[in-house]
Amino acid sequence: MGLLSTSTRATSVQVLVLCDVQNLVDRLSPITDENIPPIFHDDQMSSRHSHDSEPQDALDELFHPDNCMLRMESLEASYVKLAMPHDVLVKAKCAHVLSRMMLGHTEMWPLCESLAMEALRLLDIGFPLSFPKGESQRQGLFGHVGRHVLETLVGTVLAHNNKYRFAIASYEAAQQLYSFQYLNRRGYEKLDRVCCGLCLHQGDLDRALQYHDRVLQWTKEHENCNEFVYITQMINSILLQQSQFRLAAHRLQDALMALRDPLAVLPPAYTKSAAPARRLFHYKFHANGYDAWFLHDIQLHLCLRDVYKASGRGQEALHVLQHVLSYEPKFKLPRGRRIHLTMLVAEDALKLRQLELCISMLRTIEHDIAMDNNNTATTTILESKHAWEVMATFRYLKCRARCYFYKGQYHRCALWLAVAASKGLSVRQRADVDALGSRCLLQLHHKQLQDGEFAPLQRTMSGRWGFTAQEPSLGLLLSTKSEQDSFHSAMDDHWNIRSYTDACTLLCWKAFDLYGTLNDPVRQTKVVLTLVRLDMLALEKHTSDVSSLHQATALARQALDLAAESAVPMKMLTALVYTAQLQCWWTKCNPDHDTHELVATTDEALRLLFAIFLRQVRGSHDSIHVVPLLPFPPSVLMQLEAAVGILLHIGATITQLDAVDVPALFSWRDLESAYHCLNQCTYWYSAQPETPASDDSNPQPVPARPVHVRVGRQPQHQKQLSLSSISDIVSFSFFRRPDSFTCADHGTPLPLSPFAYVGPIKSRGVSSAAAGDARSRSQSAPATNDADPSTAPNPDDWDDGELEVEPDGVDFWRACNQEYRKQHMVQWSSNMYAADSDALWGIWYCHRVTDRKFKSGRVTPSAFRLASLKLIFDIRLLSHSTALHLPTTLGTTDSFGVVLHERDCISVVAHSTTINTSTPVDVFTFPASNALSLHQGIAGVPFQNQAVTSAQVERVLLYLGPKVLMKVLSSMLLEIPLIVVHSSTSVVQEVLFVLTHLMRPFRWSFPMLPALPMSCTSMFADLIQDYTKAKQKHRPMAPFVAGISMDMWRECTYRLSTVQSSSDCATCISVLQVNLSSKCKFQLASNRSSAVYMQPRLRRYVVDAVTTTSGGPASAALEAALQEVYRVILQSFQKAPSFKQWFRLESQEFTKLFQATATCQAYLNGGDGRLSSTVV
Repeated sequence: MGLLSTSTRATSVQVLVLCDVQNLVDRLSPITDENIPPIFHDDQMSSRHSHDSEPQDALDELFHPDNCMLRMESLEASYVKLAMPHDVLVKAKCAHVLSRMMLGHTEMWPLCESLAMEALRLLDIGFPLSFPKGESQRQGLFGHVGRHVLETLVGTVLAHNNKYRFAIASYEAAQQLYSFQYLNRRGYEKLDRVCCGLCLHQGDLDRALQYHDRVLQWTKEHENCNEFVYITQMINSILLQQSQFRLAAHRLQDALMALRDPLAVLPPAYTKSAAPARRLFHYKFHANGYDAWFLHDIQLHLCLRDVYKASGRGQEALHVLQHVLSYEPKFKLPRGRRIHLTMLVAEDALKLRQLELCISMLRTIEHDIAMDNNNTATTTILESKHAWEVMATFRYLKCRARCYFYKGQYHRCALWLAVAASKGLSVRQRADVDALGSRCLLQLHHKQLQDGEFAPLQRTMSGRWGFTAQEPSLGLLLSTKSEQDSFHSAMDDHWNIRSYTDACTLLCWKAFDLYGTLNDPVRQTKVVLTLVRLDMLALEKHTSDVSSLHQATALARQALDLAAESAVPMKMLTALVYTAQLQCWWTKCNPDHDTHELVATTDEALRLLFAIFLRQVRGSHDSIHVVPLLPFPPSVLMQLEAAVGILLHIGATITQLDAVDVPALFSWRDLESAYHCLNQCTYWYSAQPETPASDDSNPQPVPARPVHVRVGRQPQHQKQLSLSSISDIVSFSFFRRPDSFTCADHGTPLPLSPFAYVGPIKSRGVSSAAAGDARSRSQSAPATNDADPSTAPNPDDWDDGELEVEPDGVDFWRACNQEYRKQHMVQWSSNMYAADSDALWGIWYCHRVTDRKFKSGRVTPSAFRLASLKLIFDIRLLSHSTALHLPTTLGTTDSFGVVLHERDCISVVAHSTTINTSTPVDVFTFPASNALSLHQGIAGVPFQNQAVTSAQVERVLLYLGPKVLMKVLSSMLLEIPLIVVHSSTSVVQEVLFVLTHLMRPFRWSFPMLPALPMSCTSMFADLIQDYTKAKQKHRPMAPFVAGISMDMWRECTYRLSTVQSSSDCATCISVLQVNLSSKCKFQLASNRSSAVYMQPRLRRYVVDAVTTTSGGPASAALEAALQEVYRVILQSFQKAPSFKQWFRLESQEFTKLFQATATCQAYLNGGDGRLSSTVV
């Protein structure tokens, strides 16, 4: 404080000396690093030998560096003796030092805060009292001591006392004082860094972002690349919490450009736009710092991946990882990073259900372990070591097991779960293994019910298990004797299972108890829902089993209670839907059963569904589109599709009950539109795309993988398989060629994306299965070629006949199909969802972060439940404020019925109020595992009873026009199969029902497939092919009319284009493409011996009758003209002389063909028309 504040009193001098000593101890004095010699050395030595040395010893103790408490007591005693106003500055300094000494003691923080505030007050008002105004006025509060009090005491103490608002104000005041004292400096770097942590800890994200930006500028000034990357990561995490995903991606792009020195040869950064990114600043690259540079680049790319994942752009996040992996072989990634990135690609591909890419990446890691057998280079050995460390983790084992689970290879999934169980696992890991194992057994039980096999799967060979040729890496994973014994025991137990139901129940309750130990009601709910689903599979076959109904109902209520504890929306929705479905079955068993719970649970499920997961968008012509609220991941979409399908069944059951009102939120039109949209989304995300149909007459083997495709890493140059070099090989599967059997252009091809394929490891001495050969389930089937002595089976190798084995090349072509579907889904999502959905994605992202913290134990169950409730509340507020970029297309207008595809069966819900049946709603369920069962089952659904109004006839006439309408009716009268194509399900249903209505007095008595869901693409393509083969071989097969979407039609034409007889389909099937904005396109079957148009004069008669109508409705004129045409055709069968003038110049080919049809003969032999008696 200078000499001006020095007082002549002894107490003041003593206080100043003690304060300076404490400053020296705290290293805050200007002379801290100075060497001060002992001036009074002789006096000190003589004083030690004096007899009166006790006072001197006490004084020495005050100056000892370790006696802080003694100095604190002395200063506290002297502080109250300082007089005012003469010792005001001395007292301020004493309060300042005392508060700093008390800062290290938690119990003294209140007193510390009081002393710090008193020191600040004394500096503020005391200095003008002691000295005149002038230059010295910059001392005191405006001096270094005032800034130090604000900075280190007031701000720090207030922060410790949880007074954040006052603490940050103190820090900002200290920054302003620093700027006032040093006008030539840009800011106070030290306080910027302190405020970064304080604001982030208190959750003040806006202010934290400002301070992090300041620190980022400091890192640029200091050219500190390490800190620049770290601060960029912190800024990215702040922007993610603020839901500013676009801004976060933009700033990361700038940071990636700053890392790239334009004078150095470095790989380009990932970018979505073709325009070059701006370069405002860049760091200089050092030639010996490649590893450090790559580490920084990978960290920033991983941040960009996090941004894309948080905003629902999972495919772009996957592309970021693939871009970094594509640095090799030109650039060598740091040690272990390539393996880590490969594992991340596998996990992201698994979440997107790109299973072939996932298994390809997992095989890449597996290949790296086997590389050291052929190459002894140091780098190769180290890479193999890193690959081994990753492969031995639970993360890898679980990812591989889940991949096989989604591929439908449940026995192979059980194998990898047995490997994981043989390792030392934590409680949560053991619970995850048991939960996934129970789901695997549930699917095996469902498959067993579907196939009708109830025999236990017992092995007839030795119980000794070795290591299969299909999974040779198991020999490396099971390295110890105990692990091998545990694996053998688990696999023996799996193959000796006599009841999948009992084994699944046992694993579920084991997982339930383990999750209960972790106090995790979320996963407990998931396990209980698995048990409910297990009981419901049995009840689907025997609905009247009361004991099973009681058990399933009790489990469903337990699931509801657990879901209420966590308040996770999807778990609550699933539990409510299952409970409502069980209540429906109770009403079927007992008609007097109380229906209040049924209606209440259905109403709650609908409220949750439309508030959190779905939204309604208006389309053209007063129609609606019900689409997902966001482009959710495939797992969520599949659960939503199942829930909507069950709700449609529940609605049909409630409608059939007497004196029971349907919930107010229940709307057939909304649920049908939602089901078709969700079914289409899940088809594009489907984990098991079907292989193209094959021609039975000339079976072709499954094409093997091209021989010039090099898989795996090549040891000679340490190369990672390029994720873009294979694009030219698979491009033919993306650019789907148009075929003659179509009526619309397929449009421009979708853009390609990086893609990788890695085949399975083939162990030495084991020959792969021939292409197209099916492996038998014989327990003793040889796994090798016995004719070659070099390929003799190893006694330690185990027979893998029970495992699911695919012919070579099948997975490659399925990967190509998945790539096309992925591109289509990405394009659909990008065209529909806008940037203003970031707020909604931010809510889901915060909930996912809370869920991760809950799993790790950092969040209590009550706090997690509060976060889930906040998720529901926030989404309800924001769901209607975001917009969708839907084209102005026609959506769902009316509700005629819906076809529900549920794995191995199809349910048809016909619920129109104008249906001529005894009940307003009818449900028809039949098994449909192939095209033949679909054709036979749908024939029993009486769609012909559907009544049609005049308004619907008017609309169809407007859609098609009278000329196209007469051509289509000509085709239907000749019993030629008809496919109606349009993007709206309401349009195709309305067109089909109106066409059958306009055929009267004739009746279409053949199968009708109105608005087939997208998941029926495979069966429908096979149905077209089967009908074509039947017509070629002159076998009887009933014709059909079907309505499908444009996307489904493109998929069908692609599948049919892969068979040799695809061109024959157009000869016997007609196609109608409905176009509301332009002229419709109709393609009649090209076989002129069975497909001809009606006579032009009759068609012109109807066209003139419709076009010349004035004043009256066109539908009435149309029906009257058609009745006249039918009368003329029927009477022409008699060959009366009066009708010769009608057909004098016309061909009689149509009349002859129509007279030979079953439709005409059924009418003539007992129809209900007026002309039947006279004609006969």
